[in-house]
Amino acid sequence: MLFSKGGWLTMIYYLLFILVFKLSPFTTGALIIGVYLSTIVEVPQKLLGKKMNAKSAKIISNIIIFGLMIYAFANFFPVIINEAQNIFKTVQNIQLSETENLNIPDWLIEIVNNLNTSISEIVLKVLNSAISYLPSTISAIIVIAVTTIVINTLKPSISKNLWKLYPTKERTKGTMFMKKSYHDFEKFVRGQFLVATFVGIFVGIGCFIAGIPGALFLGILSWITDFIPFIGIIIATIPVIMLGFSAKGLFGIIAGLIIIVAANQLETWVLSPRVQSDNLNLHWFVILVSILMFGEFFGVLGILLALPSVMYFINFWNTFFLNNDENIK
Repeated sequence: MLFSKGGWLTMIYYLLFILVFKLSPFTTGALIIGVYLSTIVEVPQKLLGKKMNAKSAKIISNIIIFGLMIYAFANFFPVIINEAQNIFKTVQNIQLSETENLNIPDWLIEIVNNLNTSISEIVLKVLNSAISYLPSTISAIIVIAVTTIVINTLKPSISKNLWKLYPTKERTKGTMFMKKSYHDFEKFVRGQFLVATFVGIFVGIGCFIAGIPGALFLGILSWITDFIPFIGIIIATIPVIMLGFSAKGLFGIIAGLIIIVAANQLETWVLSPRVQSDNLNLHWFVILVSILMFGEFFGVLGILLALPSVMYFINFWNTFFLNNDENIK
């Protein structure tokens, strides 16, 4: 037999999870994000735990993380809606008749007209999308917050009952495998926490220097969305460009793009590969390919599953195929 009974059960558990994820992406997605957030909360919680008791550290950490999330998303939609309206009005108020006195050729006026129409349509689409997604986003945030709190309270109970997932002869090995896999996941999240913190600070300071309003909001939003590889940077880019355009015009757009692109490139090619490869003992190319593949197969949430799945299968191989218990100690 290629694998022991415990090995086959471990594989079946993963496949069942993927099946449930495909059949019920909203609920499973909330659970996935809840697990991520509960682990993110533990990062400042452990730091604060060195200065105060564990209960106080846990409460303060939850207040900090969820407070930043609420602040970012409470400002995100108002900023998008207000700036979209301002941009739309600016475009509509352009008086092309004034250009006639400058003897501008008809073909150039036509190009400007078409550009104005295109910008107006884009702004309206952004505005309508922001309004339409507002109720569902609020509902999702509430579900995720509740899920995070529940998962935090269930973790000790789940840890104590992992042995029930395996037959008698492999309970020790199976329990150690599950704990090792989760420990690796915690290391991954801690690494991403450091990377996201750098990105948030970089974007916030960059926007402040460039004179783009809402630098604090943009920095916090960039920090939060950076936990979603590739997609998060797109979410953060929209308000950066819109606020940049409102405040500085074309210069604001260029400055905003430079800040976002610089942060993204530093993360993609320097910070994330170095931090995560050091934490997980994985080559940066494996990390990049796994994120791209899971994103292609399972969408945005698949990106969050990429590295945990890779770590799961590495531990699975070491534990149930190589049968080397030292790999999971």
